[in-house]
Amino acid sequence: MEMDERLKRAAETGNLDALYSFIHHDANVFKRIDKMEFVDTPLHVAAVAGNTGFAMEMMNWKPPFARKLNPDGFTFPPFI
Repeated sequence: MEMDERLKRAAETGNLDALYSFIHHDANVFKRIDKMEFVDTPLHVAAVAGNTGFAMEMMNWKPPFARKLNPDGFTFPPFI
């Protein structure tokens, strides 16, 4: 199971409006992502894409994502 493509695109592009809309329509989205053992979270995706505003908002919504391992075994990547 992977993260929803719409959420991934929002993280890649830094679209906070899309993030808020997604949360509004699916209040359990972060809970499902958090249950996945190894996954690129929206925080991982935003950080790799250089979208610091989106990444910071994700840190506000779900701080544990910063410690979650992605499929390559990495935690939250540093901003480039």
